[in-house]
Amino acid sequence: GYGTIWPKFDALGFVSTYLALPLFVIFWLTWKYTKKTKWVKLVDVDLTTGSLLEMERNGDIDIFPPDEPWTWKKYFRWMKRKSAE
Repeated sequence: GYGTIWPKFDALGFVSTYLALPLFVIFWLTWKYTKKTKWVKLVDVDLTTGSLLEMERNGDIDIFPPDEPWTWKKYFRWMKRKSAE
């Protein structure tokens, strides 16, 4: 966004660059107000339940068998298997 201010002010570039932030705040607050969603404290946010790492630790899924070394072929086999499901 700095290039819209210096060396020559570009009004169109400035508006298109900096208009996104106020629009986001307006849309987000409108959503919170109309849907009556609750504010969640940061300490109450659960970012680990359902993650791939947790599911693999619990034995729910096996992303890569532990005895095979990492290779690109292994990744593409995994992607092909996922797309076939």
